[in-house]
Amino acid sequence: DVSPLLPSSLAAWDALADHRSGRITGLHISLPIRNSEDGSWHLLVSRRATDSRGEYRGAIVAVLDPKRIAHAYASLDLGPHTALALLSGESTLIASHPWRDDLIARTFTDLGLGDGDGGAQVSVQASIFDARAVLTHSTLIRGYPLRLAILKERRSILATWRRHVVIGGTAAILIGGLALALAFLLDKHLRRREESVAQLRENQADLTEAQRIARLGSWRFDGATGTIQWSAQAAGLLGI
Repeated sequence: DVSPLLPSSLAAWDALADHRSGRITGLHISLPIRNSEDGSWHLLVSRRATDSRGEYRGAIVAVLDPKRIAHAYASLDLGPHTALALLSGESTLIASHPWRDDLIARTFTDLGLGDGDGGAQVSVQASIFDARAVLTHSTLIRGYPLRLAILKERRSILATWRRHVVIGGTAAILIGGLALALAFLLDKHLRRREESVAQLRENQADLTEAQRIARLGSWRFDGATGTIQWSAQAAGLLGI
């Protein structure tokens, strides 16, 4: 029962409509959503689900706690006066280290992070966490609509410049692991469906053979439509 964490009406959820129409074909990560009960933040990570013929069947949705990403960064030696910001493609803050609950879901349009061309970008500006002058180095996480920004005080930048490679890999591994889990669930769902269809066909074949051997037939009348369905054996016995 995850209804408190999901939109009140999934039918009106924009991402679900985009999954249905095919505008979103890969992994989708929502903007942060605050839980009305305890005030915590959550992200909805979803992927389009299709049947064996590739037709849309729905969406698999998982709830991710953005604090888990911040906790992962806390285990890294980032050096002094360093902050991290994980942002959406629209520069909305999703997670940060140190964690700033009051800044989550805020959009920072003045970061100068560009329009998402995939390249690393560097700028000197005031930190989004305080007024200190920092050098901001941001990089798109390839394959995901996310950008990781490292904000480091200019006087201490040279000692830890290369650590962004490890940090970016950590974010990719965390979200990539969730993507793999969703893909596994989708694959498991499709395998179960294929097995059910195969079992149904096998049962139908056994019933047909049993009717042929016993020279019995079966029929079904649909009172709502006034139609009758009968098996091949019943058709043979009735000369139809």
